[in-house]
Amino acid sequence: MVKKVKVTYFDRNLQDYKDIEFVEDALKKATDWININKGNEKTLGFIDGSVSIQVEYQMNTEVKVINERLGGLVITNTVSGNDINQNQKFSFTLTLDDTSINGIYGELNFVDGVAVFELANGENVTVKGLPKNISYSVVENDTFGYTVTSEKTKGKINGEIELVVFHHYKENKSPLSENEPPNLSVKPDESTSHITNIDKDIPKTEDKTFISLWIMFVIVSGGFIIIVSQKSGKYKVDKK
Repeated sequence: MVKKVKVTYFDRNLQDYKDIEFVEDALKKATDWININKGNEKTLGFIDGSVSIQVEYQMNTEVKVINERLGGLVITNTVSGNDINQNQKFSFTLTLDDTSINGIYGELNFVDGVAVFELANGENVTVKGLPKNISYSVVENDTFGYTVTSEKTKGKINGEIELVVFHHYKENKSPLSENEPPNLSVKPDESTSHITNIDKDIPKTEDKTFISLWIMFVIVSGGFIIIVSQKSGKYKVDKK
């Protein structure tokens, strides 16, 4: 493809060499200009003598461009457990070690290499077009008391889409487990358990032998001896 034609000629009037260039439809315009200005025997033109022509061609060259922005991430979140809020949003922060990353990449907007986003149960976010070989880190801002497991939260961007996984789990235990029935047995009251033992030591009214022994034990411990007088029907107490 002709890019430009340069014509060098000797100007008859100026008596000097001059250059003229043609760009659009260069070959045709250059040929026409030479034919018109060279003149003929009856009418002399501007051109005197020979004419030098330089043709500049434009080569069509295939240029292969390698797009370095092939890396990305897909970040997912799931929630399971008892009595959980399926619509609760969990906040995350994605940080890149390249602070020159600004703007929208996929579904996230970065400011100085940092993007903040939220995910509920079953949601995910996709990041596309990040430069290869830069490091990334995804952290959760608040777990809300959930137990959290995760995969590939740190690494480097490569030529593929990496999957980052977060899973939240919470188990609310009830006061009584379904597999453990309540204990209905009644423990004896320790404050009154000693009464039973005392009752065992006290002799019954009908047992005369035990009554006599009990009285003897009480009086002897006090330093007295009881002498029973059958004639008077009264008790006589002598103190030793």
